[in-house]
Amino acid sequence: MGKKLIIIRGLPGSGKTTYAKKLVLEEQAAGHSAVYLEEEMFFAKTHQKFHDASQLTISGEWLNGQIAENLKYLDIVIVSNICPAKSRLEEFKALADRENAEFEVYRLKTHWVDKLPKFALDSLDKRTEDWPGEIVILPSESDTKPAPALFNFPKR
Repeated sequence: MGKKLIIIRGLPGSGKTTYAKKLVLEEQAAGHSAVYLEEEMFFAKTHQKFHDASQLTISGEWLNGQIAENLKYLDIVIVSNICPAKSRLEEFKALADRENAEFEVYRLKTHWVDKLPKFALDSLDKRTEDWPGEIVILPSESDTKPAPALFNFPKR
């Protein structure tokens, strides 16, 4: 198996983090080395205010560096990111290309947690640009529980 960069994108509260972590567990169970990354890790690591606008460029550069470094050593890098702009996806694609990694984009159309007011979510959704070949994950009628309860994580 070659290297792969997978981007999980969607609105805040759509289950991106949960889905990304689920994929990491599945890939590791299949014998692949895999890691999950997200830009919010920069803020946790540096103890800065979450999404401080003055730090967004730095946090994006940090994430890009983490992706590039992990693609050198691991089979699969999975990134959770809102990613409404095609230009951001193009940056991720360029990182994958530099490491000769496959590139996949998943867009979650689910919505479980209201982290932002509806008008803000609607505005972000309207600005989200399609990516050719992205895999869209729609909520099914049976998905009536919040995202963490949707997936069967191994019990500790």
